Amino acid sequence: MERKRLVVSYENLPPAVIEAISRKYPDGYLNHVFKVQAGNTSFHAITVDTEDVSYLVKVKVKVDKMDKLLEDAVLSGEEDIKEDEKAFEAAQDDHISEE
Repeated sequence: MERKRLVVSYENLPPAVIEAISRKYPDGYLNHVFKVQAGNTSFHAITVDTEDVSYLVKVKVKVDKMDKLLEDAVLSGEEDIKEDEKAFEAAQDDHISEE
């Protein structure tokens, strides 16, 4: 019998699945998160299996401001990277001036 496959947000998981995540990722799942592209949207996820179900668990991830700018440029297919380079430089300047 094949396992059922579910996509579920971490916040909506039953306690038994959260325990399975803790066992699979005893040092945390930060280094195991991957990005899923689903049509025009994307999300970050981890995987965990129980006896009956394979879960793709949506998790929240903090995205660096610059990473987000570059990601948006790539995903939108923009040819003109000059604007993003300017935003990158501005973000670096902001970061340096905050130190």
